[in-house]
Amino acid sequence: MWRAIAGKINDIIRVQTLAFLVSTLAFLVLTLVFFISTLAFFISTLAFFISTLAFFISTLVFFISTLAFLVSTLAFRVLNAIAQFKLDMLVEYQAIAL
Repeated sequence: MWRAIAGKINDIIRVQTLAFLVSTLAFLVLTLVFFISTLAFFISTLAFFISTLAFFISTLVFFISTLAFLVSTLAFRVLNAIAQFKLDMLVEYQAIAL
């Protein structure tokens, strides 16, 4: 009789040990999934910040190129006005020479 009770106690201990091992394994798997999802979140956040930085850099380059275009247009107009003035002076001097 005591042997049957000891066998039942051993069976209960084995089942509880197996249940503990399975729950520990499930906890480790869920912890691994949590860390992987946290890592994915940080990587996506980093990618978002990098894309935002790239957007601001491209916007800055666009404004700098627009400013360069305006400066070159202004320089062209100034040089064109100077050339027109010199041409007018040349025509005036030639008219006086004739």
